[in-house]
Amino acid sequence: MTTIASEKDLATMQDITEIKINCGKHATNNALMAKDIADIKDDVKEIKNLIKGLNETYVSKAEFQPVKGVVYGMVGFILLAFLGAVVAFVFKT
Repeated sequence: MTTIASEKDLATMQDITEIKINCGKHATNNALMAKDIADIKDDVKEIKNLIKGLNETYVSKAEFQPVKGVVYGMVGFILLAFLGAVVAFVFKT
């Protein structure tokens, strides 16, 4: 002879089943969040290494100013010479 559980017992069993399912979902979400946090930490380490590499590889703006002045001066001198040659050519003809 089988005994059928009362509606109250069935409701309680359903609640317990839902709690187990929800706990499983939260455990999965927690594991995913932990993985995401670990990935973010790795990304931050990579960014710090890139910044460190940039500081060692490239020059700062202050260090570049003298080079910029020399190059601009040379380009200006060359363009002035070219303009002078064009003006001299125009007046000769």
